[in-house]
Amino acid sequence: MTNAVCDFDAPVSSARGRASALYDLAGLAVRPFATIAGFYRRRAVLAKLASLDDHMLCDIGLQRFDIADAATLSSGEDVTRFLRGRANERRRAENPISYSGLRLRG
Repeated sequence: MTNAVCDFDAPVSSARGRASALYDLAGLAVRPFATIAGFYRRRAVLAKLASLDDHMLCDIGLQRFDIADAATLSSGEDVTRFLRGRANERRRAENPISYSGLRLRG
């Protein structure tokens, strides 16, 4: 018998470390392209909304200047959340009685 110690975990953990490093590197390489794709996707959504007539925009609770304001947001901000907030603010202002009884739960 020998007193040799077998270290079976070392190659596996170093392989995991290499895979994790490659995954991180791939993420860094893809991130700029994902940012650019998101930018163009937001621009396409805003262009479709801008092509709607004023009556259709009013039906969904938006006005033309809301779309112009959304176009000025930075790339990290969510355009959909911004526009939804604008529409909700307008609904509350037009009919404050129906929203006065609502309670927010946190």
